[in-house]
Amino acid sequence: LLGLALRPPMRRFLPPRWFLAGLVALLTDFFAPQIFPWYWGNLLAGNLIFAQTAEITGIYGLSFLLFSGSYALFKAARIAASVLRRRHRRHKCFFLRRLLTPRRILVTMPVPLLLAACAVFGWVRVRQLEDVQKTLPVIRVAALQPNSILETANSTLDTIREIGRTMAV
Repeated sequence: LLGLALRPPMRRFLPPRWFLAGLVALLTDFFAPQIFPWYWGNLLAGNLIFAQTAEITGIYGLSFLLFSGSYALFKAARIAASVLRRRHRRHKCFFLRRLLTPRRILVTMPVPLLLAACAVFGWVRVRQLEDVQKTLPVIRVAALQPNSILETANSTLDTIREIGRTMAV
């Protein structure tokens, strides 16, 4: 699909390339056989703010968001590099005017809006969860290792009893 999107006659019939990049990632996650239980969206799961988006869209939405945002950032960096390569100010202004046409702005504007909406939703959701956690009671937990050596079984039993007494306090 991305190869077809590069051909000038096909550009007007296909959705924007940032959308195609996200769609290809989503379809790859959905239809590719899985050897390991891992998706592309797991890369975004480490970011607490964007991971909240999975509450609405699931892991497939995170995959779409990752590839769409990555493609948009790649294009923005490529455009910035080509503007900086221009030597004369007159060439830079002409290039920017040609670049910032209403159609191009309309096609590329959903990506920053989508990323901003996901970031705002994630930030609000994290704040809500932090407020809920403050109202919950604190629970103390002890973990015991059951495979102790037999020679130290009596001392281990005494240690377990001592931990139980301190937890009861």
